[in-house]
Amino acid sequence: MRCSVTLIQFRWCRNDDIMSNRRSLADLLLRRQTGGSSRNSTLILNSLSNPSGLALSESLEFNQESHSSAVTDVALDSEERRYLLAGLGDGTLCIHNLFSERKKCGYKSSLELRIGRNSSYKHTHSINTVSWYSDNGMFLSSGRDGVLKVWDSNEGVVVEQFTVGTTVNKHSICAPEVGALVAIANETNHVQLVDLNTGSTCHTLRGHEGEVLTCTWSKLNPRVLATGAADNKIILWDVRQARSYLAYLDFNDVRFKRTKDIRLSGTSHQSSVHGLEFSVCGRYLFSIGKDNRIRKWDTVTLKNLKTKFPEIAIKGKGNVPMSCLEGGDVDYLLVPHSNNIQVYNTRTGCTMPPLVGHYGSVFGMVYSPEDLTLYSCGRDRFILAWDTPLHREAARTSKMKETEGEDTKDINPFTVDAWSSDEEQ
Repeated sequence: MRCSVTLIQFRWCRNDDIMSNRRSLADLLLRRQTGGSSRNSTLILNSLSNPSGLALSESLEFNQESHSSAVTDVALDSEERRYLLAGLGDGTLCIHNLFSERKKCGYKSSLELRIGRNSSYKHTHSINTVSWYSDNGMFLSSGRDGVLKVWDSNEGVVVEQFTVGTTVNKHSICAPEVGALVAIANETNHVQLVDLNTGSTCHTLRGHEGEVLTCTWSKLNPRVLATGAADNKIILWDVRQARSYLAYLDFNDVRFKRTKDIRLSGTSHQSSVHGLEFSVCGRYLFSIGKDNRIRKWDTVTLKNLKTKFPEIAIKGKGNVPMSCLEGGDVDYLLVPHSNNIQVYNTRTGCTMPPLVGHYGSVFGMVYSPEDLTLYSCGRDRFILAWDTPLHREAARTSKMKETEGEDTKDINPFTVDAWSSDEEQ
């Protein structure tokens, strides 16, 4: 069962001029940090021992009618894990309340906010990345129009925007303890760091020799940023230092090899690097390149661990999303591949059964470790939910009890009794 102290109150976006409605971004951040604005609290559900066995959910029904174009990215708020932010290919933004309406065997989502095509605030081109701030009162979006927009989700308006000038392949927000820093990877060979407190670019990271395609912050050291580019390199940066450059990862620098025997290649992949994802523990970094290779790196020793992932062909020119599932007996890496989501054992690299359900290319995904549910989106304009066998068993049990005339309103997928005895049969 979920509980909420204060529910966020969304309003529809008004078609007024941005400047007339703009609120001080610094003031908004201050209210976020001091609790002066509405915040949500959550009751964390107990995790299961193994997050494997994901399949299409039978307990969550999505409102898909609001999607006027391909859904290019999704993000889940970190507070209550109930507000799903979606960016679309026509510049539209949607926020879904995943647990709005209780059904007999689960929940039905509702549309809490939609920034439509007629809104003056919308992006003029496709959205590539959406993300929540440290709480669900503010979110960010960026895309092919070269603009990073900062939104107040309570008012439904843009409070600040940063014009980069070229396509933003991906933006990534650092951990709250570091500050309000956003890394922007665009079509140039450098990375811009934007400080939301000052509303300006505070630093430029130079070191790549090609277009920067992806970026992500470390979960072990939140001040370390990893970037991948068309120059076939992965570079690690420490934003506390003036020069910031730490090192690049070389695929010939492998463990269990004597230093004198190592012949560095000068690159991390044999083609452009399109995707990066840190493990939940933060020590390991996974990368995927146009050379059809997935590599696993130890960010402490900077070594290529030579995990034998099978080759995987990727499409597109920009960022390729990846997601790590940890906390169970086996850790998994999820990578979109055409209409499916490939699942890999992170220790051995072995392929697990893929997640099949989309009718078009998969563009984005986000995992909720508390609910053990994965949300994915794609070209088919659908957002799909994938959950565990325990969720599906609870949904089926709920339907069965409802058919028998029993009350099912309080059925919990983590505590439901799905057993039957011989006497009952």
